[in-house]
Amino acid sequence: MPDFWTHLIAGEEIVAGIEDKKIKSLLDQNYQLFNYSCQGADFFFYNDLWPWQKAKRGPKKGQQVHSLSGKKLFNEILKNYKKEGLYAQSQLPDSYFWQHNLIYLLGFISHYALDRECHPFIIKNGGKNEKHKLIEAGIDIYIMEQKWNKSPKAINPLPYYQLQEEHFETLNYFYQLIFKSIFKEELEAQLIRDSYLDLRKYHKFFSTKDSKKYYLFKLLNLILPQNLSQHCYALNEKENIWPKKKYRKFEKSFDQGIESAQKLIEQTLEYFKSETSLTELLTLFSQKNFLGEEQQ
Repeated sequence: MPDFWTHLIAGEEIVAGIEDKKIKSLLDQNYQLFNYSCQGADFFFYNDLWPWQKAKRGPKKGQQVHSLSGKKLFNEILKNYKKEGLYAQSQLPDSYFWQHNLIYLLGFISHYALDRECHPFIIKNGGKNEKHKLIEAGIDIYIMEQKWNKSPKAINPLPYYQLQEEHFETLNYFYQLIFKSIFKEELEAQLIRDSYLDLRKYHKFFSTKDSKKYYLFKLLNLILPQNLSQHCYALNEKENIWPKKKYRKFEKSFDQGIESAQKLIEQTLEYFKSETSLTELLTLFSQKNFLGEEQQ
């Protein structure tokens, strides 16, 4: 991915470095939508999460999005938004719908940039298959300690991303555009809502501010085939997943992701103002997918 808190904290730092005061104010005023947009399409992976839910509808869609190169994905979105006159002449849209679309786009760009820069390091250092999320949960703990001097085990994530009804119109527009134009298929609108609700259920379930729940997870971890430390921060912080020096090396990729996102956002806004060509902009997005892999 990286995981929830790493993306959210990166988004906070990305906004802090944006020089355009109108955009910065818009993102600050709509921080819950921006926080959610910084999670990209990861929320799909939490749909049908439980073992007895066999359909796994959301994860299939999440995989499709993550397989796309930045160039292919953003080509369709940027052309469409430019056609609608989004941020033309440095003016924010009058309608809340298009303001929300701009917010979601910039958060999604932030997500892509961080994934593209960080995933190669994670995968190279043991983050394949079942260990991927385990490592990323450990990264969440490290990044929050470094940036906020706090631990995610003590923080309820739910207040950080509470979507309003009108936000689902934005999400539906954004993802329908991707799936119709690139995959030639329609995405079920209810799946977007279900995946959001499943993410919130996941965060509520694995929150361990209640010590009884922590000891329950600790007990279950002895008998279940899946390591719950990848979901529960209180368990994860007891594991020696990476040495400290490896987390510090990861932080360089994290910082590169933030810098990359800020540049992509700046150039995207220039494109909307007709000061940068689409060809130039798509070169920056590159042929790499969310895993940092080159695509044809």
